[in-house]
Amino acid sequence: MKSAVVLLAGLCAFTAYYVYLPLPSTVSEPWRLLLLDASFRVAQQTVEMSPPVLPPVKIIPSSALSGLRCSASVLNGHERFGDRDMQQ
Repeated sequence: MKSAVVLLAGLCAFTAYYVYLPLPSTVSEPWRLLLLDASFRVAQQTVEMSPPVLPPVKIIPSSALSGLRCSASVLNGHERFGDRDMQQ
């Protein structure tokens, strides 16, 4: 029973430490803001711990792309880059 009380006290202390954020006295509802901030931090840390969904992206240096040109036939008539880029 003593271990449960100690565990509960520790859990309460950890929760209070995690939720607490020093705020100016002009904030009208500080506990709502503290709980909202804590919930966002929990969500952010949960996402950071999860494994990546997509494989890492390989960055291609711009020097490797210098000789490439895009034609209108490749774009299938969609002028995504504007007339200025298509006439080069």
